[in-house]
Amino acid sequence: MMKFLKKLMIYSVTLAALILVALAVALVNWPEYDATWLVLQIPAVLVGGGWLVAFVAAN
Repeated sequence: MMKFLKKLMIYSVTLAALILVALAVALVNWPEYDATWLVLQIPAVLVGGGWLVAFVAAN
């Protein structure tokens, strides 16, 4: 049971990281946002990408 919960946690956090990266990348393409949002976009991509690498490697 613990093994299943650990896998479930890894998959859910990986999905959350993927969503964070996707939203950060899509942020510039939305018409109401411009290049001033890069201050938020770049850290979001770095954090989300780091999470993706960490949790995929843990899997």
